Amino acid sequence: ITDDTSGTAIGDVLFTFTFSEAVTGFAASDITVANGAKGNFAQVSSNVYTLKVTPTANGTGNVTVDVAADVAIDASSNNNLAAAQATQAYDTSTPTASLTVDNKNNNNVLELGEAITIVFSEAVDVDSLVLGSQFSPTALNRADEAKLGTGYSVAASSSGTATTFVITLGEDNATTDLDLLVSSTTSVRTLTFNKAAILDASGNT
Repeated sequence: ITDDTSGTAIGDVLFTFTFSEAVTGFAASDITVANGAKGNFAQVSSNVYTLKVTPTANGTGNVTVDVAADVAIDASSNNNLAAAQATQAYDTSTPTASLTVDNKNNNNVLELGEAITIVFSEAVDVDSLVLGSQFSPTALNRADEAKLGTGYSVAASSSGTATTFVITLGEDNATTDLDLLVSSTTSVRTLTFNKAAILDASGNT
């Protein structure tokens, strides 16, 4: 049993089952999968079969695939032997983020020097942090709403378990690099992430 994924899988894995000679009677029901869901099963040739497996969502670990003995038969009526178990590491756990706002005056207006702290649930790519691509402005727009200006600064730290960004407000202007806006009706601070640009070590967004 082999598969098409090197390293850690973040999506579907295609497993290939190769018998030493032509067999009949082999079906998807003869395959045991742990930590994954069976997908399309296909016969490629008289002795080669494939099965697509989708790893369990929002998890990490190993997908295991087994084929027991006596589930396929050759032209001479010999049954197959059990296959060695196939193991494929997977990581489908997507990073999540929590956001806090340092609004010292509690006036729903973020001022020069006040900070936004974003903590991700796991380590994410810090080196590629470019505010114009990682974050985007919200749809809200009011002249007296606080905006991050061109003078903002970013401090980033990362460990094996989390990444933290602290973004400090610069001069108030109309830049669209990164806007933090306050709703005129709900006073909810809104920040929109471009999730495709924020990756964990396995490539999950």
